[in-house]
Amino acid sequence: MELLVVVVIFGGIMGALLISFLVSRSSYLSADSYVHVQQEARRAFDVMVRELREAGNVDATCAGCDPNEDFTDRPRANFQVALSYNAGTGAIVWGNENQQNGWVHYLLNQTVPTNWQLVRCLSNGSDTNITNFAACRVLANNVQTFQVDYANASRTVTISLEIRQTSSQLPGGAMGTSPAPLNTQVRLRNAS
Repeated sequence: MELLVVVVIFGGIMGALLISFLVSRSSYLSADSYVHVQQEARRAFDVMVRELREAGNVDATCAGCDPNEDFTDRPRANFQVALSYNAGTGAIVWGNENQQNGWVHYLLNQTVPTNWQLVRCLSNGSDTNITNFAACRVLANNVQTFQVDYANASRTVTISLEIRQTSSQLPGGAMGTSPAPLNTQVRLRNAS
């Protein structure tokens, strides 16, 4: 009889420990995934905010777009940064770090359906020519949504980014940046 009582008590303790372990493991995986997606988003935002503050010409290369008009909900951003100042003409020389009159592009690389990447690419013209992402720098992985809004009157760019990590071990099977995408606003400092 005493042995049966000991087995029941021991079984209860082991069951409680197992449940505690499973709950702790689930909490750890959730917290780790949440930190990971937040870091991915923050890393991408840090790069984009720093560069967009110095941008002058924004989205002037999109087909049929007027560079002086607003745009909303575009899945890409095109811009030029100030390279130098031409003392002879009194004008800013625009481009990207590799080329005068070149462009910097933020867009989604959707070639791998399970891992969309937010990438930074350079070109000498339109972003529609970018089909090879090998030369592009990855800013964030596992991107769910990426949208850019531009208000020309206030020269403000609003970026919306959502990153989602999926795993069968996570509660619900996925962990996102938040219930809604993270947003940031950048006011351009330079006039084009």
